[in-house]
Amino acid sequence: MGFPLMDRWTPVLAVAAVLCGCTGPSAHRHGIDINSQLAIQKHAEDAYKSGRYADAIADYRVLTADMPKNADYWYRMGNALVRMDKPDDAVLAYQAALLRNPEHAGAWHNLAIVRLRQSIAALEQTSNMAKDDARLRESSMVLAKALRDLSVERAATDETGAAPAKAGPL
Repeated sequence: MGFPLMDRWTPVLAVAAVLCGCTGPSAHRHGIDINSQLAIQKHAEDAYKSGRYADAIADYRVLTADMPKNADYWYRMGNALVRMDKPDDAVLAYQAALLRNPEHAGAWHNLAIVRLRQSIAALEQTSNMAKDDARLRESSMVLAKALRDLSVERAATDETGAAPAKAGPL
């Protein structure tokens, strides 16, 4: 099973990988060759686009294990984890992306979105639990509403930079 474009670009990508320090024993713990890596990456992207997020996560786990310094793989895994309703794991993936590339704007953005959603949920839970403390209940409700009103859902982006079609995970 070959990918004609990949076969044509493999030498260029291999040289680019060497120049950016993405090859060698320290970067490839599992020794996946460039063609296999590109095939796994394409499979992950196709899985993500078709809503098979568990498959995408599995592929990105392989890619991050093989190329742990690649911030984009961590970022994309974070996006798939959010879609699978695993925000805590997504936060870890976004943080891993940011450790590798502190200027990864998409990872910063989506990390903030996930944390805002978590904050809203925590404030709503606080409001529900603060039955005997009217001041705390009211304060939590007001803060949760203010955060929801920021239209966080519409601000989320995926790795293509596009907003998701429906309000929900990235």
